[in-house]
Amino acid sequence: MTLPPEASNDAGGAASPAGEPRATHAAARLPATEAPAARLPDLAYQLYSQQFQQMSLLAVAAAGGALVMVQAGLFKVRPWTPVVAAIILALAALVAVIGSMELTRSVTEGKDVRKTLKGCTLLSFFLLGAGTGALVMGLLRNALA
Repeated sequence: MTLPPEASNDAGGAASPAGEPRATHAAARLPATEAPAARLPDLAYQLYSQQFQQMSLLAVAAAGGALVMVQAGLFKVRPWTPVVAAIILALAALVAVIGSMELTRSVTEGKDVRKTLKGCTLLSFFLLGAGTGALVMGLLRNALA
């Protein structure tokens, strides 16, 4: 199979001064560090976006629900427990929003931010679990006492 003339780097099959075809000679001149920027497929962008939206919604709903339940008197906990849980859950929502912003920036600027997206996802999940755990531990501590 032959390449069309515009896809071939050698002009009419001429050889370079070293006796190699020009295509090989031209490819040898490219630095090894220059690689095309790896981009995520469009489906991955959509999935990350939906995941960040759901995490931020869940964190805000959990923080608001915890504060409403405590203020309504449904649970008796120490005064600092819902505040700490709400702060941690708000941080989870903030990290999810930052991840969504980084995702938007990567799409518009064409930068590869996979590590940042993974870090935001892991940190948001961790903070969501920590906030929920702080609230549950405060509830259990008073229920068992």
